[in-house]
Amino acid sequence: MKKKRVSINTKLSVAFLLALLVPTILIASNAFFAAKNEITTQIENSAKQSMQTLEDVIQQYVDPIVKKAAYFGKTIDIETEDKVIILERLTQYYETSDDTVS
Repeated sequence: MKKKRVSINTKLSVAFLLALLVPTILIASNAFFAAKNEITTQIENSAKQSMQTLEDVIQQYVDPIVKKAAYFGKTIDIETEDKVIILERLTQYYETSDDTVS
């Protein structure tokens, strides 16, 4: 059987190709995963910041309205109070409160 001999040129080409490709692939994969982790971290931080901003807005604007509504709910007795008086109190509150939306 005749053995096919590989030339020195082919051997050198394969060796140099491997010597260049292996480190390049390792560096590229390392850079890719580092960038992926950094982007994930930035997205998570952005989401946390958005949630904190939303919570601050709710606490600043919505909580006072809810507390005032709860106060009115406790102080107004629909069963015994006259409906006209209740309406006058609510109208007075609406006219004097800047944070109430109709």
